[in-house]
Amino acid sequence: MKKLFSSVLMLVVLTACASHTPAPKPTGKPFPINQDYKVKGAERHVL
Repeated sequence: MKKLFSSVLMLVVLTACASHTPAPKPTGKPFPINQDYKVKGAERHVL
């Protein structure tokens, strides 16, 4: 349960950081980093 919470928290932090940086191409989706995050598969490399 703690791991799930930490992963969700990490995703929120990632999204917050991404929203502060200028996006290369703006999309209408609320979380445009989700696709990029999954494609990179950098869940383990974030820590």
